[in-house]
Amino acid sequence: MHKSFESQAKILLLFIAFGFLLVCIIAFLALLGLKDEYDKNLANHLQKSHSLQQIQAYYHELALAPSKPLDQGIVLEHWAAYKSEPRERTIIAKFKQLYQQIFLRQEVEKMASLRQRQLGLIEELDSRIHNQLAHKAPNRTSTKSKELLHEITQIIATLDKLVQTDIARALLATKIADSLYNATLWLLFVFAFLVSFGTLYFASLVLGFVRGVNHKLQQTIDAQTSELKLTNQNLQKTIAYEIEQSRKKDQIMYQQARLASMGEMIQNIAHQWRQPLNSLIILFQSFKLKYEQQKLTDDFVAKETEFALQIAKNMSDTIENFRNFFRPNLAKERFSLTQSIQDSIRLIQPTLEQNNIEVFFTYTQELEMVGYENAFAQVVLNIIKNSQDIFTKEDATDNAPAGVVQITLKQLEQNCDSTPFALLEIMDNGGGITLADIDKIFEPYFTTKHKSIGTGIGLYMVRQIVERQMGGSIEARNGAWRCEQNGQELYGAIFMIRFPLYFQQDS
Repeated sequence: MHKSFESQAKILLLFIAFGFLLVCIIAFLALLGLKDEYDKNLANHLQKSHSLQQIQAYYHELALAPSKPLDQGIVLEHWAAYKSEPRERTIIAKFKQLYQQIFLRQEVEKMASLRQRQLGLIEELDSRIHNQLAHKAPNRTSTKSKELLHEITQIIATLDKLVQTDIARALLATKIADSLYNATLWLLFVFAFLVSFGTLYFASLVLGFVRGVNHKLQQTIDAQTSELKLTNQNLQKTIAYEIEQSRKKDQIMYQQARLASMGEMIQNIAHQWRQPLNSLIILFQSFKLKYEQQKLTDDFVAKETEFALQIAKNMSDTIENFRNFFRPNLAKERFSLTQSIQDSIRLIQPTLEQNNIEVFFTYTQELEMVGYENAFAQVVLNIIKNSQDIFTKEDATDNAPAGVVQITLKQLEQNCDSTPFALLEIMDNGGGITLADIDKIFEPYFTTKHKSIGTGIGLYMVRQIVERQMGGSIEARNGAWRCEQNGQELYGAIFMIRFPLYFQQDS
């Protein structure tokens, strides 16, 4: 199809180029012929007419004054100029002769007849002129003078006939030239029509071919567009399905993280309840002992009952604290960042003390945030729990240094019109994260612990909460840091969380 279109286009271009070239050549030849014919006929006619007029004037003057001596040089010069007939050897002349022989036979025959008559008159006049010039009678008044006058009269009459013949030939030549130029004009019209018709014909072929190709291309485009729309619809459905599955997976992972946190919190509750329960057991035993010894007094009952109620209240407060931690926030609220961090540390303080881990919290000023307090607390607890796992892993030696975690909170400098940002840094002295794992710690289900111990979703949920619910960013790196409480230079993992204190969009 492409080759056929290319061939038709080439034929069209060649036809147009050849046609216009031919028209230009014919027009050029016609103009040259017109100019040549005009110049030649005009110059030749003027020359011959001038020569005959000079001869006629000379003989008229001689007829009026027979005694005037003959000037043979003037007569012979003009007569020779008249008899000269230049031959045409150009292509234009041959083209005119060919055209005249084919289309103008009558005019050619008539021109030949006039030419024969002209030649006859020229021959006759040539004989008379030479005879007249041969007379050299000294006395012009003699009888020979009458004969000379008669001869001059005959020459003048022959000159008149020759002039008429020249006029007839000139008129016929003009007619032939007009016919030739009319034919050339018609030929130009015919060629112009053929070129125009051929151009339109081939243009219509090319246009039809282009329309056909355009129609097929349009059909192909429509078909591909339909396929693309269908593919797009399927892709949108697939994307929607995958988004829904991802959302469900995130919900499951979030729930798993919460369940894991709940398990840890239950351990903390059990640890915090162990001592109060022991106190209650001792209290009950003292009641029994006093009763058996019959030493149970009202003061003792009142005092120990008040102590038991205080223990029960502390245990109830512990339950309430953990219950508030796991209660989901349905709406954003303003809360204190410093208080939330302190409460989070207090929740896991017994576990930290049991594992010989110290947590220090420093801040430059009280900061408040509009958001979800429980989500923020979960971020803090998960990062501290990650540090705790480093200190309590199975391959840790008894001589390992005590764990230190430092938390710093400060407000970042900002422009007048921008939202204030806060920077939360959580650092430990656990030796840092390996270079092979540092770029993967926020990926789901990635853990350096045994699969039966670690779930690999804690830090993943931290990143999701920071980016989606807090509108911030989190970064982990290894580095040295200085503990402000004991002044030691320590080395370990550093988590930096940068977030706005007011995040409008709830992802």
